[in-house]
Amino acid sequence: MKVISLIKPENVYLPEAEAYKSYFSRHGFLCEIQSPDAFTEPDILWRFMGTDPFFRFRPKRSFNIHEYGSLSIPPFPKTKDYIKRIINAKPDARVFLNNDIEKKYRFNGSARPFYRPMGVEEAFIKEGKRHHQPEFDLIYCGSITKSRDIDKALYNLSKSSLTILLIGTPEAEIYKNFKNFKNIHFAGRIGRKDLPKAITLGKYGLNITPNIYPYSFQDSTKVIEYCALGLPVISTKHDWSSNFAQKNNATFHYIDNEYEDLQHLTAERLQKIDFAIPNMESYSWSSIIDRSQILDWLKTL
Repeated sequence: MKVISLIKPENVYLPEAEAYKSYFSRHGFLCEIQSPDAFTEPDILWRFMGTDPFFRFRPKRSFNIHEYGSLSIPPFPKTKDYIKRIINAKPDARVFLNNDIEKKYRFNGSARPFYRPMGVEEAFIKEGKRHHQPEFDLIYCGSITKSRDIDKALYNLSKSSLTILLIGTPEAEIYKNFKNFKNIHFAGRIGRKDLPKAITLGKYGLNITPNIYPYSFQDSTKVIEYCALGLPVISTKHDWSSNFAQKNNATFHYIDNEYEDLQHLTAERLQKIDFAIPNMESYSWSSIIDRSQILDWLKTL
């Protein structure tokens, strides 16, 4: 039995790591999630990048896979990506979130490319088929940081009659500035097992993605999870959200990129919007990894 070591940085939210572990374990591999400094000598060494400098020790007998699920974030994202391209070792294969990310990195060499878009756990799809009693108008799940413009969105929501529950660890300044508003509630970080049910505490899923590099063309985990749970989506408009909606016959309600629309949204107005929520069965992790054809390649090693 061949061993796959998934090298995952600590305290980083990567649902794909657990998805890989479950999937490849069902297909004849011993698959383990390990920290960057504690892996053994597996047959397949799979790193979530980051960096993997060419001068770093790596087991000679291992096949090396680099996964790029995103581009570098500000400040200086393009400079960071250039440094990665120069110093990272050449793996046997690379896995990209999508074709756009591969193009932005502009890697040279013969490493086999694979494409694995963001998927969703079966637990979300199952929970989405149940009946729920929302307690808040809006739910937001994800990074609660200024770099994601959450402070601007909350400023406008503080002037709205809508209630919102935010799931995730907020930056200290954001929490300090908005914790005393009666319509804004912070749940903190919630464990993965409890997350599907927690998200359904909101009637509508809120996605705040700044329409800037690199966020605008990266898959939105939030949107995929909201849809899987059967929540109508309120979102900023950017390349990925528009393409996803068109591809999946979804109808979202788009807000302006200054978030001022949030001041004027009301529960009554939202009820009149004709949302369309896509069927997300094809976004289950098993389906996503099947279509990537990574398994077929691994079986030939």
